[in-house]
Amino acid sequence: MTACRLTLAALAVALSLTTQAQALVLRGRVVDLDGKPATDARLQIVGHAPRLAIRTPSGEFEQPLAGEPAQVEIAVIDGSLEVLYPLDGRVAVPRDESVIVTVVVDKHERASINELLAARLVRLEAALDANGVRYDAARDSLSRALEQIMGRLDLDEASLRRSVTFQREQAATAPEILRTVDTYLRELKDLRDGFRHFAPLAVRERAALDALQMAMQEYSAAFTALSDNRRAFASKILEYWPAPRDEVVAGKLADVYLEAVENIHEPLILPLNPPLIVLQRAHGDQRPGRDEIAAAAAEIVAAAADIDRRLPALEQRARELHDALGR
Repeated sequence: MTACRLTLAALAVALSLTTQAQALVLRGRVVDLDGKPATDARLQIVGHAPRLAIRTPSGEFEQPLAGEPAQVEIAVIDGSLEVLYPLDGRVAVPRDESVIVTVVVDKHERASINELLAARLVRLEAALDANGVRYDAARDSLSRALEQIMGRLDLDEASLRRSVTFQREQAATAPEILRTVDTYLRELKDLRDGFRHFAPLAVRERAALDALQMAMQEYSAAFTALSDNRRAFASKILEYWPAPRDEVVAGKLADVYLEAVENIHEPLILPLNPPLIVLQRAHGDQRPGRDEIAAAAAEIVAAAADIDRRLPALEQRARELHDALGR
């Protein structure tokens, strides 16, 4: 019996040690060269995790490890990025699991140099265009000095010219997207203020009704521009932004549309057409009853409070889109 108890005790200790070994966790945070969370990075811990689950928006991860390794290797899954730090991707596993290791990722050095040269050529194009000189860096001849640099670094000319085209399109598209979103935000706030301030006065004053209708027209124009360009914006992002950044930017843009269209325009703005018509009729020959007019004005004023409740989420999505396009 004593021998049996000793055997069971030894087995329990062995199982406990095995469980402890399996429970070792590596905690870390993935950032880019600007120190911002690189939530779009696709990384693995070789031999331990085929894909790291990187949290948004912090860039942090917690990964259980098999056994008790003193060191692990973090590697990229696709070829668009490389691990710059720790060197060679090798991480010493802290025994203290509260320690958070820092992992820095960025484009491959060759790709980074290629994009820097392309950005310089795009700036040259812009400077020449501003002074009436036509130069197409994606097609026209390159300088001898640049060709020599490319030769020494073994850079591909076709890849450089493709980068020029992509950066040129990004430089044109990003401001257009942000301008469209910012205009919609501004007109939405103006419309909210119009609902709050002009709707009660529009019951009696024609000038207040005209101001309310003007705010509605300007909002409608901004919403139409946002809505009509949705597919074009998404298509350009997927075509001219490099992977995996294209999916991140496209996702941020989709989040803006979700808030603007499905959470604000459709449930809060569209249903106001009937009460707005009631206010218009209040200044015509077939004036509705006093209660109907008052109810219409109250419904419009209430919509201002509804917009206030949804607006912070849209503003947050817009900031995230600004950040994604600014990287």
